[in-house]
Amino acid sequence: MNSPDLRDFGLSPRMCGKVQKALQPGEQVRWAGQPVIRHFETDRVNRVVGVLFFSLFGLFGAVMLYFLWQDRVHTDSMMGEILSWLMAIVFFMVPIVACIIAPRMHAARLRSTVYVITNRRAIVCGWEVKSWPLEPDMVFSNDQARDGCGNLVFGMREDESVGFMDIRDVRLVEEILEKAIAERENS
Repeated sequence: MNSPDLRDFGLSPRMCGKVQKALQPGEQVRWAGQPVIRHFETDRVNRVVGVLFFSLFGLFGAVMLYFLWQDRVHTDSMMGEILSWLMAIVFFMVPIVACIIAPRMHAARLRSTVYVITNRRAIVCGWEVKSWPLEPDMVFSNDQARDGCGNLVFGMREDESVGFMDIRDVRLVEEILEKAIAERENS
């Protein structure tokens, strides 16, 4: 069975090049896809609660820092006043800035990730390339949302699931993976 053109899977030329670099000689692609970038992430509630907590903590800390700084610095010093407010603002703004940057970094990471099933391996081409040899029962767990998107988890690494995360038509991809495993066992 010949490997289809990677562009047939809807990958950009840049992503096709990334996959080509990850393939070993003789490997044939059975499926390739990218994660779904969701605007509403499942951990959004946790993020909002965390930002509120740290912002309140930051605000309290900023006010306390301001008054402690004022006690140590002469109140008639304009530089002391400016430094007090600068420290207070930085202490308060760090959680808010983190809340704005973190989702954008996560989306950028997802946009640069490609999942590939070949006749030999399951591959994640992201900021780094990870692969798993095709074996029976290699899917550690799977879950599917109402929209058909889901995860195929191949294992855990530092308390984080690794595998094909947030993929469209997760059941179809799992079937393709199972067929590739059966094909490998029969060859």
